[in-house]
Order: sequence, then structure tokens, then C-alpha cells
Amino acid sequence: MKRMLLILLLAVFVIGHAGDAKMSSLLLPYWAMDDEQGIMYFPTWLAAFPDMARVEASPFGIYDPYGGFHLRYGDSMYFALYVNRPYANDIGEMWSEPGADTLGIYAPYITPNNYLDLILCMNMGDAMKLGFKFNYANNSWDDNYVYTTQPNPAVGDDDWTERQYARELNFTVDLMMLDFAFLKSFNIGVDFGLPSMLYEEDYLSITGVAPIVWSRVYNTSETDGASYIAVRLFGNTKGTRLFASADFNNISHLETWSDDAGNDGVFEAIYNTSTAQHITRIKAGLSRSFTNKAITFVYGGYLHYDHMSWEQQDYDGLATPTVIDEMYNYSESDFSIPIFMSAILRVKNWFEGYAGFYAPMFYSWSSKDEDPDLAGGVYTDTTTDDYKEGYFPYVYTMLGVGFKFPNWRADLTLYPTSIFNPYLLTGNVGTSMVMYLTLTYYWNK
Repeated sequence: MKRMLLILLLAVFVIGHAGDAKMSSLLLPYWAMDDEQGIMYFPTWLAAFPDMARVEASPFGIYDPYGGFHLRYGDSMYFALYVNRPYANDIGEMWSEPGADTLGIYAPYITPNNYLDLILCMNMGDAMKLGFKFNYANNSWDDNYVYTTQPNPAVGDDDWTERQYARELNFTVDLMMLDFAFLKSFNIGVDFGLPSMLYEEDYLSITGVAPIVWSRVYNTSETDGASYIAVRLFGNTKGTRLFASADFNNISHLETWSDDAGNDGVFEAIYNTSTAQHITRIKAGLSRSFTNKAITFVYGGYLHYDHMSWEQQDYDGLATPTVIDEMYNYSESDFSIPIFMSAILRVKNWFEGYAGFYAPMFYSWSSKDEDPDLAGGVYTDTTTDDYKEGYFPYVYTMLGVGFKFPNWRADLTLYPTSIFNPYLLTGNVGTSMVMYLTLTYYWNK
């Protein structure tokens, strides 16, 4: 009963920010060392972290909270539930910032909030585990504004309605095999996601006086098809951890502007903008670790390649056949080689210090714009712009501390650039987070 009460309290008292404080302090990717965070990407890892509850806190409340718990059922099944956790395996990268007409799903005002993560792991014999993860994200809003001088309508009176929803479903399946070839363990995980978005604006206004004429403008923006698939591979052998992943995002998007000048159901103008986007992301890397007395070092690096393309067409929705009025093609690629080095210092049995170092040792970026000119749907000219650059970006560092008790663990991430920010001393925290806390309780430990 006490255990269930604790679970319920932690599920209600969800506080925090994406990731966990220890891994963030070390600036490590989730696959670089054993940590509870990895279950969001490889659900079979849940078997290594049973019977615990976790919450994360931003002391200044800058970020939305999250929390959850893990349970072991019998000897072969494990279950976890998280509430309000920010995106893990993608998929938020498919969404552009609200109002930003950039790569990703165009979201005028809102993007989804990830409400629920359900994770299941099952032992399939002595040398195999099977894991599943499901998450659901949703967000919506609507507004209605009416201005009228009834019973005497006049020019300028209007009735305006606006609404938007943004949703996403994501499913992960993961297979772990022990003693696979030369590997101590081998994982293959696959994600599949389906995002959707709809924005509608309906504006009705008086445009005439005698007689009174109501006109209507109707705008929509929606995903015409969007999907996400990713494949991840992980192997662990003799102190070396190997990782590779490939992500593929495809987004079709349609925006429509319609003008019904007399509000009689006959549209005088319909303009459509259709976009197709493709995003490919590939990573491959490794990490190693060793311990020297009271210090454990973790180091490694990976290759990171992104390619993104955008194809856009503007056309008259009333024309038969459809005549393309405008086209725009854009693509960009980037390649980087980040490295990381982290240290865990055991000061006391109950106290640890964390330090993380992360630096893209090389970064290159290129883009290409094509802007064809058309007249009546016929090409007349194409303007092309190519751009390339390469440089060595700056270094990221992070600090943290951990406190260990018999059944509790508290990890705190410190942000050096914020800790020494003079604005903090005046109480003006702004949007720069100073620290956040991960609090974990274990039972049956």
C-alpha cells in the first residue's frame, strides 16, 4: 500500500525537463553509458532498471514537468509509465517552431505536448528480450470573436473563428539478443510515427452597405500526409559501445486560401500552396569507459549527417487544368564529428561530482535554392543559389552533482553559463535554466 501511494504521489507530482540530470551533466548521448534514460530509445533496457519511480524538477519552473515509474511483474515482464515527458525518440524535430515557416510541419501557434509514454519489456528465453514503447502527443485550441452592431449591421462588423490541433502517435519495437556473434549484447530498434496538424480560420465580414453584403475568407493549413521511421542499432563488447541510427521523415503539407466575396457559396478565388519535405538523419559512433581509482571516464564520438529538402508549388485552385504559378526548391546538408569526454568523481559513498565536455570537432554545411520563374505554368528562367561553409564550433561544458542514499538518488545539473550570469543575482532568471533535479526512488534494491 505504501509503495502504491508513493507511485501515485510521484505520478501526480511530475516536475522537470527533458533527459535526466546525470546524463545532461555528463553531456553524453543516451547510448554512451548505462542509464535509465535509454529505455526511451531501447525499451528492452527497462529490464536493467526495474522497481523505481522518477521525477525531474526545474527549481524555477521554467520547463514543464514530467515523472513516471517502472514496475517488475513476475520474473519475465517489466512495465513503465511516464507522464508529460518531453519528446525522446524524435519526433519533435518534425515540427517547426510555432509561426516559423521553416523545415518541419508548419504549426501556426502550437506544437504537440507529449502526454504519455508506455513501455513494456518481456524476456523471451535466456538470450533474448522484446520491448515496446508507445507515446501520444496532443495539443489544441480554438477561439471565436464576434463584433456586430445588430440590429443595424455596418461595414466593419465581423465574425471570426480560428482553431488548430497538433497530434502525434509514435510506436517503438526493440529486440535485444545476448551473446550475439562477438557482442555481449545487440539491440535493433525501430520507430514509427504519425504526426498530423490542422489549422482553420473562417472570417466573415460586411463589405457593403446598401444592400448589406457579407464576404467570407476561409484559410486552412494541414498535413496532407506525414510519417517518421527510424532504425537504431546498438552493440556492447569488451568495454566498447557501438551505435548507429538512420531516421527518415516525410511531410506533405497543404495551405489553402479561399475568397467568397458575396458569401453565396461561390468562390471567386482559391489559392493553394503544396509542400513536400524529406529529412534524412544518419549517425554512427562509439564510446568507451575506464575507471582510475575514484574517477570513471567516459569518452567517444560519432559521425552525424543530415540532409533536408523542401519542394513547394503555388497554384490556382480554380484553374482547370491546374496551372502552377510559383515553384521553390530548397535543400541543405550538414556533416559534423562531435566528440565527448565525461568524468564521474566519487567523493564519498553518498556523493558524486559530474563534468561533461562536448565539442563538434568539425562542422560543414551546404544549401541550394532553386527559384524557377513561370508564366502561365511555363518555365521562363531559374534562379539558383549555392552556399557552403565549414568551421570548428565552440566547446560545450556542463557540471553536476549526485547524492546517493539507501533507496534514493538525487542528481543535479548545473549550467555554468547561467550560474555565473549576473542577471541571476538580481532575480532575473529569464529563459536560461540554472539547474534541474532528477529525483529517483528504488524499491527491492
